[in-house]
Parts: sequence; C-alpha cells; structure tokens
Amino acid sequence: MFRKYLVSTLIICLIFSIVVIGAPNYVNLGPTSYIEGDVGVPAGKGYYVGDVLFSTLGLIDISTLAKTDGGIIVGDGTNFVLETGITARTSLELGNVENLKVKLDAATAPGDSNDNTEGYAVGSRWVDVTNDKEYVALDVSTGAAVWTETTAAAGGYTNLTQFVGQTEWRLFYSNADGDVVELPFGTAGQYLKSTGATSAPIYDTPAGAGTVTTSGTPEVNDIARFTGATVIEGLTYAEFKTALDLEVGTDVQAYSADNAFRTDKLSAFAATTEAELYIVLSDVDEFIEAGDPIERNYYSALDSDNTYSGNADVDTITVGESVTFGDLLYHKWSDHEYYKAQADAYATARCEVIALEAKGDGDSCLVLRKGYIRDDNAFDFGAVAIFLNDDTAGTCDDIAPEESGDQIQIVGTAKSADILFFNPSMDVGEI
Repeated sequence: MFRKYLVSTLIICLIFSIVVIGAPNYVNLGPTSYIEGDVGVPAGKGYYVGDVLFSTLGLIDISTLAKTDGGIIVGDGTNFVLETGITARTSLELGNVENLKVKLDAATAPGDSNDNTEGYAVGSRWVDVTNDKEYVALDVSTGAAVWTETTAAAGGYTNLTQFVGQTEWRLFYSNADGDVVELPFGTAGQYLKSTGATSAPIYDTPAGAGTVTTSGTPEVNDIARFTGATVIEGLTYAEFKTALDLEVGTDVQAYSADNAFRTDKLSAFAATTEAELYIVLSDVDEFIEAGDPIERNYYSALDSDNTYSGNADVDTITVGESVTFGDLLYHKWSDHEYYKAQADAYATARCEVIALEAKGDGDSCLVLRKGYIRDDNAFDFGAVAIFLNDDTAGTCDDIAPEESGDQIQIVGTAKSADILFFNPSMDVGEI
C-alpha cells in the first residue's frame, strides 16, 4: 500500500516541477538530426548531439566580439578575446617573429622599386625561381630599395665565412655580373696579369722572364757584368777596368788638372742658341776679358703675323683695360695696372711694355719688355725710328708727334715695315 502511494507522490512531484520550475534545460539531438535555424536552446543552457552534452554558456563571449579582419580568438584563462598583430603573436608564443612580406614566386631579381610602398621591410626575402637565386632587403626606402643576393651557390658571397671550405689554391674575384668566381693558380713561374679594368685577370709568363744567377759572392760596391745570358758576376773597380780593356790616349783621355779645368768651362758651349750662350757666358768670368762687352741678340726670324722673338725679354702684368696684341702700355702708379700709352699727355707717355695677347680689364697679360715683334695690321713703318703715337692710344708711328704739349718717346726701331725691335727709351721730351 505504501509503495503504491509513494509512486503516485513521485509522479505528482515531477509534474509539479515541470509546471512550476520549467522544462528541462537540454535538447537532445540525435546523430542523424537535421539542424536548421534556431533549435530553441536558451542562452546559457545546453544541448545534446548524439548524447554528448554541449553548453552554450561559453559562446556568449564570442558572440559579442567584433568581426575584425586578421583577428584571432584566444582564451585568456577566463574569457574568449579577439587579438591582432603583435598581441596575437605573443599569445601564440610567436612574439619574436617579424611579420615580413616575402615573395616566393618571382621570375626576376628585385629592383629599387620593390620598396616599402609594396609592403616590403628590411629583412624581407625575394626568391627568383627562374634563376634559382634568393635576395634579402637591406633598405626599402621609396624608389631606392637595396636588395643583396644571399645565394652562395650563384656566387653571391656575403661574408668571409662563406669562403671556408672552398676548392684549394684558388683566387676569388668579382666578374661583370657582380658574382664572385674562382681563378686557379697558374703554373710555376707564371705571374698574375691584368687584362684590363673590365676583363678577368689571367696567369701568364712575361716576355723575357727567366732566372738570373750570380757567379761568386757579390761584394759591396761591386760592378755587375753579364758573363752569359743568365749569369751575372760582380767585379771590383780594378777588375772592371781590366775587363773593359780601355787604352789611355786611344779609348779614354788621360787625366790632367789643366784639361779638367778646360772641360769644366767647355760646358758653356753646350748652349744651342745665342740667348743660352749669353746666359752661360755671363756666369763664366774666365771667358770675359775686361772691357769686352757681351751683347744679347734678341732677334729670331718672325715668319708669321702676331709673333715675337724667342729670345725676347717677356713679363706678365695686370691690365686695367681691354688690350690686344701689339698695344703699347704704360704703368699707372696709382693702381699698378697697365693702360694704353699715348703721347698727347705727360701722364700717359711713359710706354714700358707691349701686349702679346688680348686681355680684359683686371686680367694677367703676357707682355714684351724688349725684343722683336711682328704685327702686320698695326705696323706699317717707312722709317727706322719709331715713336709713341699722340693721336691713337696704344699705337706707334714712324712720324714724331708735332703738336704743342705732345711727348716725344722713341719706343724702338723698325727692322721692316711690320717688324719692330721694341726697346722703349725712358728719356721723354715735350714739344
């Protein structure tokens, strides 16, 4: 009787709990159930799939996360959170790994335009699959990217450690492509030879190369003499004289103090021009007797226009105005520059030099102080004595100035109608 009442009581309690408390919080979905849309599982509750219980409580955090491009969802020990960039890499224990762009399918080498604007950074890698080479970015500045090859097999050595373990007895040099290549040593006796600044070196045997040996033991101050094609011996001075077999008086002149003096003085006659002879003789007092003047010959043939004698006395001065070849110039003391001379006034009538080139105001100008000069345009002499002109500055004439106040200065003598021996006198008279 008690068991009958107990079962009835339990059934009544179960019905009461369903009505008052609510239906069970779990939905059982069989392994073959088709799920579409809302399955009616309240938030924070659960459901069964093939008798396996799943709870929706933990999905609440995920449903509230923003859908960020490139983000990943990780658990922080309490909740699910969304992370990106270095934060996400740190959570995945990849914090020390750079996020570098790489190109693994290139068909050519990178250029300076493969830069930061394309997303590359220092350390980015570039693989040229066509030529089997790899490159690393050292600088990605816009329009000036620098990539260097890292492929040792292609000759792209990047440091000295890569030369360890190479083929023995080789030299390394870079070729026209910038690749490091090997050059085997030559045979014995050959030397490394350059074939030009843009071609590979070679080993070669120089013309006339060979071995020269010595005969005996050379001594200090020995004179070397070949005794064969490849043998040299050392001779003392006495041995050398004997070996030369020179006969005094025939092959060589016997020494005497008198001849030694004369030979020293004969150097004067090594001069090839009169001017050189004058310079040498003027320093050799033994050849100059008192009262015998030595004159310098300034003349040399002038075969063309605008020329002057090679033995001329020339100088370089600064001009204060534009001058041309053949202009006669005087020295202005106030600025120490030279201007065109003219005989119409005392201040401008002291001609000192004649211009040998065309120059402008403030330029350095080559001038003649004494010597022969030819000017087919400016000169047209008909008399010997040549005077500074009073009518046109910088010119001369074979007619003396005639007007009152004009200055009379002889500037030289005419050798021909267009050749002047320029030798200005500093004795100036006034009309």
